[in-house]
This record gives sequence, C-alpha cells and structure tokens, in this order.
Amino acid sequence: MICDLHCHTTLSDGSLGIEDVIEQAARTGIDWLSITDHDTMASFSRADVLAERAGIKVLHGVELSAWDKDRNSKVHILCYAP
Repeated sequence: MICDLHCHTTLSDGSLGIEDVIEQAARTGIDWLSITDHDTMASFSRADVLAERAGIKVLHGVELSAWDKDRNSKVHILCYAP
C-alpha cells in the first residue's frame, strides 16, 4: 500500500489544484491520499468524487494553524478524519 498523507492544493499553499493532485497520485500508484490544506476542508467533497473515479482511497485531513506560546511561534498540527 502506497500513501501520501500530507499534500496541499491551491486552496492553501500548494501549486496544483485538486484534480491535478489526484491525477498525479494515480500516475504514481498511490493507493491512499490525504489532502491536508492549511485551515480549510473545502477540498473534501470534490476530492472524494475525483479520487473514487481514479481508484484512490481518501483520508480526510486538514493542517491546522496554531500558536506555540512557549516558543512564541506559529505551528501546524495535522488532523485526520476531522
């Protein structure tokens, strides 16, 4: 089983749209994909449809922005199946 559980689309800071991410995943033989755009879950329904057509399983995910008070800096937290 080949997985990519951390990728972004143009909905956040990625360089490819949802369709292109899924097409690339299919070309490279990925079985499971999680689009984890920053602070948005807007890709879910479109990714579900396109991934099903491509024969790829989807794990919904999101990369949440948070603040680390101890280090006084922004951090990211990956969340799966929100």
